Amino acid sequence: MIRRLTLQNWRAYENVTLDLEPGTTFVVARNGIGKSSLIEGATWALYGDAAGRPSDAVRLGSTTATASVELLLPDGRTLAVTRQLTRRLSRTARPPVSATIDGASIEEDILGILLREALGGDPAFLARITMVRGAERLDPDASKLNLQEHLARYFGADGLRQTMAELQQRLKDSDHRIRQVRQTAGTAAGQRAELRQQLHAVEEALVRAEQAHQAAAVAQASNSVNLSTLTVSHMCLTRSKTTRQENSTISVVGAASLRDDLPESARRWKNFTRRTGSARYAAARSRPRTQRAR
Repeated sequence: MIRRLTLQNWRAYENVTLDLEPGTTFVVARNGIGKSSLIEGATWALYGDAAGRPSDAVRLGSTTATASVELLLPDGRTLAVTRQLTRRLSRTARPPVSATIDGASIEEDILGILLREALGGDPAFLARITMVRGAERLDPDASKLNLQEHLARYFGADGLRQTMAELQQRLKDSDHRIRQVRQTAGTAAGQRAELRQQLHAVEEALVRAEQAHQAAAVAQASNSVNLSTLTVSHMCLTRSKTTRQENSTISVVGAASLRDDLPESARRWKNFTRRTGSARYAAARSRPRTQRAR
């Protein structure tokens, strides 16, 4: 485990020292701050040219750059390594390096052997797997650390993280559908209440219509009775009128008969009166005057 990193005149850093705590350390910052420079300096300080020699690592205005690391080995010993990079150093020349193990100096060849034995691999291979560089990407909110995202990427849990994101999205969609169903159910309940009110109004209207129908039936029955009475009265009046007409006809016929019989009766009466009158007159004339006067 790297416990300390020191860079001098290394790219953008004039002099920086980082004390690292146990565990995994993430360097998160905006682009151009120098995250890659820190990882590059630590890798080159520990593994040298086996990790690839940096180009243009010397800070502008300086002729040399220094990278130092202090490493706690698995067996508990402390390894300190310091490498120096010169601006015009040729590719075939070996940069100066100094190393100590628990404060005791060791040669560069011994340093390589020590790293292979302590870390269990070739320095070139170890340089690729122990110093992991994250992907460069634009962060819309660089003020946030996004530690969870970095941890997931480093430990290979991106797939699990994506699955969790999908599940959360499905959960949100389910909640949205539940809210829609509840809203629809509330609307349906309101519609049911409105329909119940309308049904109640229709039932009341039907009751009123039935009552009106019954009243109309009673009125119609009463009118029928009155009409029957009027019909009977009319029939009685008609019969009375007919009787009167018949009686009048009889009277007229009788009168006509009487008129027809009147001349004969008058003639007979006249003759009778004439005869009786003559007889009475003759008898009167034969009586004395005094008797006639009485």
